[in-house]
Amino acid sequence: ADLTVDELLSIPVDEGDEADPEHVVDFIKQCLDDAYLESHAHDPPAWKQVNELHRLQKQKESVSSSSDENQTLANFQRKIIPLDALNISHSTRQERLSASKRQHHSLVLCASLLTDQVPMLAGLARTAEIFAAESLVIPDLGVVRMDSFQTISVTAADWIPIEECPEHNLVSWI
Repeated sequence: ADLTVDELLSIPVDEGDEADPEHVVDFIKQCLDDAYLESHAHDPPAWKQVNELHRLQKQKESVSSSSDENQTLANFQRKIIPLDALNISHSTRQERLSASKRQHHSLVLCASLLTDQVPMLAGLARTAEIFAAESLVIPDLGVVRMDSFQTISVTAADWIPIEECPEHNLVSWI
């Protein structure tokens, strides 16, 4: 149903000066349907697209769940503030922030034999903080200033006293 320009201009107009040719509206609808079908001719049917989408989603979930398991195993370090450090009572801010006011347990963690083990020492600092240890003894206090130690230990060094005892002085220190 092709429409020429002469036929288009010969369409009668109603009292509102609007043309209302039903056959032209039908023609436009048919053209739009044809254009849509032509543009989607190479696409698989909609039900196949939905199935493919579900398959890809399940595949993505299985990959992400296995990577989540790996992340759970690898990303285990979290900042934990011991309960007694929270000091929930109505004390002054200075008292709450003072690490010296914290109650420490009579636990001294000696790690003097761990030389050249900065990540391990930083992890032990975090552990000592969690258990509110009295102190942590390491072979060299210079380790505390290292970026790798600070990255892993976060603020543990602010909450527990850290002492230095090189390996060769360990017997006399004990």
